[in-house]
Amino acid sequence: MMRVMTLVAAGLMLAQVPMAHPSMAAGPFDGTYVGRQIETQNNNSGACQNINRDTRIIVANNVISYSWGVPLETTVGGDGSFSVDHAGLAVRGAAASVSLKGRISGGNLEADVGGNRCAAHLSLRKK
Repeated sequence: MMRVMTLVAAGLMLAQVPMAHPSMAAGPFDGTYVGRQIETQNNNSGACQNINRDTRIIVANNVISYSWGVPLETTVGGDGSFSVDHAGLAVRGAAASVSLKGRISGGNLEADVGGNRCAAHLSLRKK
């Protein structure tokens, strides 16, 4: 009787351990990448201030998210490449589209982000 109760108790404890689920699996590029964002284009408007700065990108479940006035989100491909374009509002005949394009390789994330008014290059390293 004592042995049966021990097995039942062990089974109940095991039932409380979370099992791996595909949606919980980490992607090969997941992590936090930190480094510098360096200006590559600037029209000196208010929207283009403070481009040169330290920045960070988090990749979770192989999805990269970054904000450049608008949220940019895309899936990182198996080769580490990613690309997203966001069509902005047309103001006075000019379209304000923004893109984020780059690649993750060997713990380094290199990307270009921005639009026709201002842009930057990101050179980040996985923490």
